[in-house]
Amino acid sequence: MANSAGDASSGSPVSATPQVESSSLSLLHDVAGALVKLVVSQTILVALTIALAYLLIEYEAPHEKVLLADDALYRARAHQMISEVFGFHDVPADRGLVGITLCAEAYDGYQIPATTEGDLIFGGGVYGIFPDSHDSRGADSEHPTEQWIDATDRHTRCETNADGTAASKNTDGSYSGCVLRCALRQPPAAAVRLCRNLGHADVSANFDPLCLVSSASCPNCNILRKRITDLTFHAPVNSPPHGDHVLQLAEVYETYASVVETSAPDRNWTWEGSLFFAFTMLTTVGYGSFAPGHEASKLAITILIVPGIVAFGTALASFANVVMKVVSFVQRKLGLKSTRTVKNSPKVWEATLRGCDTSGNGTLSLEELLLGADEVLAVMGLEGTRGAKHEKHAQRTKQFITRAFAAAEDDASGELTIGEGMTMIGDLVRTAQLDIDAQEALETLVGSVIAFFVVLTIAAFSLLNLESDDDYTVLDAFYFMMVSFSTLGLGDITPSYGNSMYVWYAYTLLGLGVLAVVMTALGDIVTAHATRLAIAKASGTESAPARKKEKGDQAPAEKMAEFSRVRRARTFINYHT
Repeated sequence: MANSAGDASSGSPVSATPQVESSSLSLLHDVAGALVKLVVSQTILVALTIALAYLLIEYEAPHEKVLLADDALYRARAHQMISEVFGFHDVPADRGLVGITLCAEAYDGYQIPATTEGDLIFGGGVYGIFPDSHDSRGADSEHPTEQWIDATDRHTRCETNADGTAASKNTDGSYSGCVLRCALRQPPAAAVRLCRNLGHADVSANFDPLCLVSSASCPNCNILRKRITDLTFHAPVNSPPHGDHVLQLAEVYETYASVVETSAPDRNWTWEGSLFFAFTMLTTVGYGSFAPGHEASKLAITILIVPGIVAFGTALASFANVVMKVVSFVQRKLGLKSTRTVKNSPKVWEATLRGCDTSGNGTLSLEELLLGADEVLAVMGLEGTRGAKHEKHAQRTKQFITRAFAAAEDDASGELTIGEGMTMIGDLVRTAQLDIDAQEALETLVGSVIAFFVVLTIAAFSLLNLESDDDYTVLDAFYFMMVSFSTLGLGDITPSYGNSMYVWYAYTLLGLGVLAVVMTALGDIVTAHATRLAIAKASGTESAPARKKEKGDQAPAEKMAEFSRVRRARTFINYHT
């Protein structure tokens, strides 16, 4: 008996190499299967994304084109209206600048004369005159920035005759009896806003005249000092006795120009924008920075979003599975993780338990199990007592066997039958395997959390480097990537089109995958611990605090007998299957 047990236990190391090789082949087979599933799900996801993007372009792009054209016309006319109403134009001849035929040359080095109002002297500054080709605050195509107008009425255009034909020019490019009128560059509303008086009761105007000086940052701001004499802001009764606040052109201009400047929408329904929108929808990120308006587009999203999300979820799960298995394989090859596995062979369990029966009476006492603890634990792939590296581990091993014996010994005889011993081993095998699984999941969790923060950091700084917006801070970059990885997609920050968006695609997919690994590892740990506790409670191998019961709370003999019959039936089924 002892020899057969010894053969069973000694045979284990001999077959260790084939088992490791078999485990590696099985792992590679699992990885290959997960990779196939990942490729298939990713292909479906890409196909659905492209299909949805095509439909969005088909139905949304024509409507967007019309809206953008209308908006461009509105803004051009608004700029022209601002130029006329607020006086953002000038005639060089009125300033003694003769012989001028091009507005771009009219005010080169020309200083606006200073003006005096009461005791205040206002410096004029330098004209920011002629809008260049990149300036969005010029006149529209119907009102070019250079015009030749009649010198007398200052209204009639000179470029065309009354019959609509082109008028003839002089040799210097001028028109007889006409003067050149130049459209002046309009200042940004934000630059004008900086000159607003906030809570200064000793100033009668809402905008500081000393601030409204023409400069490179605020071209022709001096024009906005003009007052609208018929309108005033009447002060409250308890206000300081300085008088009512006069209304300046700057007040109206800042309000109107700010609306015009922010009214230009982006063109979103291109291939780039449509793919971005479709990707955020099917990956549940959904920033919501823009949305479709056509009925057909809404119907397409309604139909495709469910299969898209299913494909995306499958791809994430497959990615997490591949990563966890590959990391586990690499760790084992590098010796960073134990290759220990728990053997699940009832026939080997029986041979080992019979080898522990030194008395040969067909039953096992606690002393016999403790003597054969190394053989029992070796069968399960666990470290025994004599091979233990530390005394504390040897003590834990003895407690492990003692507690299992007490749980499996149902009739208070002090001995176990072979069937009861196999029931004990079955509980220990499952518990030990769950402990191993939880430990491996913990190792994967630590590695994946580190990898997640590495990916988050690299992604944040990459986007920060590629974004052209000067207001884009480091905190904004981390905030945006974290919102993206968690699929919250608030939409207050989105990547710009171009290189920034391409990088966003790559890091979002990678970040979502790594976060899926983190969540999977957490789920495995929780599941392993919950299952282990359930097994311990069912088999009676809980720790002492968990086994504490109130005084007098003992199960009746009938319940114990039924429990014993169930355990023996389960052992019989396990052994023969």
